[in-house]
Amino acid sequence: MEELSKKRTNGAVHRHSINIEKVLGKGKMHSKFVISDNRHFYLGSANLDWRSLTQKMELGVLVENCECLGEDLKNIFDVYWNIPKESYPKTIEKEAYYNMKRPLEVEIEGERSSIYLA
Repeated sequence: MEELSKKRTNGAVHRHSINIEKVLGKGKMHSKFVISDNRHFYLGSANLDWRSLTQKMELGVLVENCECLGEDLKNIFDVYWNIPKESYPKTIEKEAYYNMKRPLEVEIEGERSSIYLA
């Protein structure tokens, strides 16, 4: 965590928190994600600290070389980043390219799957 604090101090890392309940009036957000090059990402429930990543039972997925879902997660990130502290303007809503009505169809080890980020 000390290394992260140094990176934050010199501007290499930015942290942004959102109070979803305050913005939307209800709900909680528990997901955490890290995106790299809009094609690799980690998305999961683990807090990004040593205890959550090594000693707690958490669920997450590491996706590599998937620009299609990476772009959708980047769009979600952009919406979250631009949410003001107090209210949620409807003008920044973006529909994900892949969604419940139009999921990404993939085959993984011979099994067909439908994927989207929500």
